[in-house]
Amino acid sequence: ILGNISTLEILKLRSAGLTGTIPPSLFTQPKRLNRLALSENQLNGTIPNEILQMSNLKVLELQNNFLTGTIPLSIAYV
Repeated sequence: ILGNISTLEILKLRSAGLTGTIPPSLFTQPKRLNRLALSENQLNGTIPNEILQMSNLKVLELQNNFLTGTIPLSIAYV
């Protein structure tokens, strides 16, 4: 459902009790998303490769989950 909200810019779901994997569609829609906060949940699996399609993403919070994979340096805060 969130993937159909094309004007969404900020999505904060910290400590929301989320479980399972991150759906790849979250990284392809909405196009204007610039902040995504999913930390402090119980998400698992890999970080979807579709993250590379998020040209507007400036802040990505995934800490304190059970995710594997890498975040591209182009959007990583180092």
